[in-house]
Amino acid sequence: MIFYANGGDYTGPEFEAWMSAIQAGGFRYYIGATGDAFHVTVRERDRTGRIFKQSGVPFAVLTDNVLVRGFTTALGWFGIRTIAYPWDKTEQAFAWLGHPPAACERLARTMRDLRRSVDDEVRRRDDARTKQRTGS
Repeated sequence: MIFYANGGDYTGPEFEAWMSAIQAGGFRYYIGATGDAFHVTVRERDRTGRIFKQSGVPFAVLTDNVLVRGFTTALGWFGIRTIAYPWDKTEQAFAWLGHPPAACERLARTMRDLRRSVDDEVRRRDDARTKQRTGS
């Protein structure tokens, strides 16, 4: 499973849908990534940790957010198979999950494309909100 989020708080229906997908299983690895504006509550972080511990699925995180990397490191202390990498180490994250080099390159490109697409959508949304607030 590949996941990328950006644009603020990750709560409510989106978070619940993500939890349901993870709990359903059927995947051998998970790679999650975040942009600069990604926030979850303490309750949601705890739930995420429990779900990944129960699943046993290896879990790699791509982020330049120091807090998210710290949270990921802490999950490892509790027996969760996880590791965090900065965005410039995307291929290494896929390698840690057991993919061969050619697949790592292809998956890294896919992840960067996903990031670009979501970030563009977040920018458009934020620009529209700004225009609406300022009336311009």
